[in-house]
Amino acid sequence: MAQAAPAAAPAPSPTPTATPPPHLLQVSGFADAGYTSASIASVVGTPGGSQISGRVFDTLNQQIQFHNFNLQVAYNGPIGGKVEASFGDDANVINSYPKSALAPQTSIDLTQAYVSGTSGQFTGIVGKFETLAGAEVIESPSDIEFSRSILFGYAVPFTHTGGRLTWAMNSNISFIAGANMGWDTTGQNKNPTAVGLPADSTALTIEGGAIWNPSKAISVTLDGYSGQVEEGFAMATPGLFVVTPSRPNRSLVDTVLTWHATPALTFILNGDAGQQTNSNIIGTTPGVIVGYGTGTWSGVAGYGSYALSGQWTASLRAEYMGDYGGLRTGVSQRWGEATATIAYTPNSNVIIRGEIRGDKSNQPFFIGIGGNGYNSNAQFGIETIVKWP
Repeated sequence: MAQAAPAAAPAPSPTPTATPPPHLLQVSGFADAGYTSASIASVVGTPGGSQISGRVFDTLNQQIQFHNFNLQVAYNGPIGGKVEASFGDDANVINSYPKSALAPQTSIDLTQAYVSGTSGQFTGIVGKFETLAGAEVIESPSDIEFSRSILFGYAVPFTHTGGRLTWAMNSNISFIAGANMGWDTTGQNKNPTAVGLPADSTALTIEGGAIWNPSKAISVTLDGYSGQVEEGFAMATPGLFVVTPSRPNRSLVDTVLTWHATPALTFILNGDAGQQTNSNIIGTTPGVIVGYGTGTWSGVAGYGSYALSGQWTASLRAEYMGDYGGLRTGVSQRWGEATATIAYTPNSNVIIRGEIRGDKSNQPFFIGIGGNGYNSNAQFGIETIVKWP
């Protein structure tokens, strides 16, 4: 289940007071900007500008990048809802299909827009909302590193459009079920531009999940998705081989384990396993189709976060992902990375992060000047976030 990496919990108060109920109407948001410098980057259109291979959010090299000006309005109550909009470079990353295909390079995204209803142990939402999958989230203040993980960028979806029902069976266990239009999809493109390509599938993707909190220190989530891919279907390359194309079915199982070892120390473990059927399979050369069938991807990411003081936090992330068929990263590869981050929070409204990161693949995935490929890359990044209220 997509969730924020938790901040270290304060020591229990000897005379705890009751938590005040949330305001019915809440308005909030944040602004996020960063700078990344990579050892390997390819030149792009703007003078002196370059792009970092493999990055999904922090893509620009040696340039200040405005990631997100985020606005959220939520109404809490038995009948409620939420509207969230993102402005900036992140909007194009999380932009949903078919807008992502018909109007790419957008700087405005309606990230979430749903109504909710609660009755007893049941809560339902209908509209567009964020995924259950992953240990990281779209909203950067709730993550513990500046750069996003490989798994968050490639292994899991960002949002869904449909309906979701949560049953809080008791204070420790909840179950979730839903039906959505798919991954990062708000509807079907009724007029595909590709000749001979039929209208997108109207089949729904089914989601299911469970949350178990055996204690205040431990949380375990398990969720899964399965359904047809909306974006047309995989077509054979003319002249390469002959197949009868069918619509792809995409499935994912995701799990997240969170352990608050002490009030200052938190560990998180995230695992993903996915597959997509009836698709063109990409080999170890980017864009080169080598077959038709089922591609799979899997990976694991581990996090550790330690509150050094009330204002300083140190964190580590190490992860690995295998993309067997190139359906997620564009090339069949095994890719790992490690990131070390120091965060400074001078007050509750400001977060400043600095990080170093190293990536390594078994393929020359990282593209440099002249189009040359390299197996590894090293980066330094710094990010500033301002939250409100």
